[in-house]
Amino acid sequence: MGDAGTDPVVLAADDVDGDGDPDPMRWINDRNANPNLEISQHGTYHANNTPFGDWANQPDRFFFSCDECGFSLEAVFQYLRVGRRTLLGEYGVDPWIQQSGADPATSDRIDWSDAANPLIGYAPPFNASDPASREAEARLGFRGFSASAFEETSPIFTPEESHMENFDSLGMFHASADVEVDSEAPPGMSYRDFLESLTQAGGLNTWLIEEVSWSTRYCNDLERLEPCPAAPGGVNRENNMVDPARWDNWLTLLDYVNESDVVLTLGEYALAVATDNCATVANADQADGDGNPDLVTYYRINRTGLAVGDFLACLEGTFADQPFLACDLVITGPPFPSCGLGFEVALVLPPLLWLRSRRRRSFSDPGRSESERARSARG
Repeated sequence: MGDAGTDPVVLAADDVDGDGDPDPMRWINDRNANPNLEISQHGTYHANNTPFGDWANQPDRFFFSCDECGFSLEAVFQYLRVGRRTLLGEYGVDPWIQQSGADPATSDRIDWSDAANPLIGYAPPFNASDPASREAEARLGFRGFSASAFEETSPIFTPEESHMENFDSLGMFHASADVEVDSEAPPGMSYRDFLESLTQAGGLNTWLIEEVSWSTRYCNDLERLEPCPAAPGGVNRENNMVDPARWDNWLTLLDYVNESDVVLTLGEYALAVATDNCATVANADQADGDGNPDLVTYYRINRTGLAVGDFLACLEGTFADQPFLACDLVITGPPFPSCGLGFEVALVLPPLLWLRSRRRRSFSDPGRSESERARSARG
């Protein structure tokens, strides 16, 4: 995947069978150490459960498809916990998962031991949720939530108020999709121009990419779900092949995002804004007052070029044709404080401008390597 491939990969709990793919667990485990990939939960069974809950007889909402709407907090918590436990591989603690065919001793599972990102993001099937299901998701430990702008502003799904690009009262940050990005540009427009027309300059952009809109179909010149004699069941669905024109547009999208902005996963962004008031990291309410969100991040030390005992890390590069070298305090512990010190991520454009005003900065000989500078800073 390209550097921009940081949008969450969302999996319904019953998708561990890969929906016909031969080995989905190996595919995930081969990639989840990549920091550009984040696994987020996408419901439990991705089913329309509206007919089985309180919404079934409500004339203003019985026609909406929803996996988790219209149930008590207790019921929807148990339901969504099945999906979370499935993704975490906790088959042995849940009889329902075992009754569904998972063997705690032999069934494949996602390997989280080297995953770059934890399971803290949630995206509801059909983009649909209600207050009870969102409370259940928060109680299950999710910190980032993503639906769509429509549901965020609908009194049906969000009767309390919109949480678009903000926190709800439960502590989840809502980075819901502004738009769904089509795989083809409108007539007379290049694909890059199409992407530029969707971009909100200087703000948070959350784009929904539906795989079913990008894959080839059995009748590739027809719309999805139209009659197609060549398709199983006569309905035009995906055949998991690559359409060359859409593939070229996908590569254009990755290049465009890499060139235009700073890309974070759902979980990374939620953590960045959630930890802005971390007591041991300077932010707008403290001494530096730069107004940039602060993010405390944790990394395996042996992947950073640092060693236990190092207390200074440096970032060197070029921005706008100007070389820079900036250093800040890090903790390579243990012990680790509850918040800690570390590099702070500015979620504003242009990137890296925050380096001009960081506190406790140390400059050293730019001719030395990062590892040499780190070693010289060891206590």
